[in-house]
Formats: sequence, C-alpha cells, structure tokens
Amino acid sequence: FTTGISSCIHSIVNSSRSFTRPEQSLGTGFGGANSQYLQSFIANNRTKKMNECSVSLRDEIVIDIQNRLHVVLMNYIKQPMSLLDKFQSIESLLKGKEMDNVVRSISISISSTNII
Repeated sequence: FTTGISSCIHSIVNSSRSFTRPEQSLGTGFGGANSQYLQSFIANNRTKKMNECSVSLRDEIVIDIQNRLHVVLMNYIKQPMSLLDKFQSIESLLKGKEMDNVVRSISISISSTNII
C-alpha cells in the first residue's frame, strides 16, 4: 500500500523535472517592455529545462509530504484492514484447502452408496 503512494510521489517529482522554461514557450515577446534584454538569455537557455526550480526526492518538503500521506492513509485503511482478521477463521476455505476434503467426502459418499 505504501509502496504505491511512494511510487505516485516519485512519478510526480520526476515529471516536474522536464518542463520547459516559460520564456521558451512564450517566445520573443516574453518580458514585455524589457524583452530586448532577455533575447540573449532566451538564446542561451533555448533547450534548458526547469530542473533548477523543481524538487528532488531527497528534498525536505517531498519527504514531509510522503510521510504525512502515509499517516493519513494508514488511518483510513486501519478499519478495513481489521476486517481481514475476521476472515482468518475461513481462510482455508477461501484458499481452496477445504475443497479437497469436500470432494473426497463426496467421492467416498458416492462410492459407499454404490456398494450397498
């Protein structure tokens, strides 16, 4: 359960690293009246991504969010998980272990009635 949450957070963090810089998307008009000052900046950073502005998996905020999500979700899952304990008494039936006994009993019952 917690592995799935961690995997989602890792996907979000990793996806955040490949966004293009806004000036690349907005083009030469980016900066309004100051756009002439930004032309060399745009030219030098044409293929650069927003990696400097994104978080990594080791950042404090990512670890904190991951821990908080685990705590909250574990509180929600606690009661449904307690229901599994109630199924322990019929676990062998649910896993099919009792099926062999039932089939064997039916076979014996059928064969014994044929003898009489």
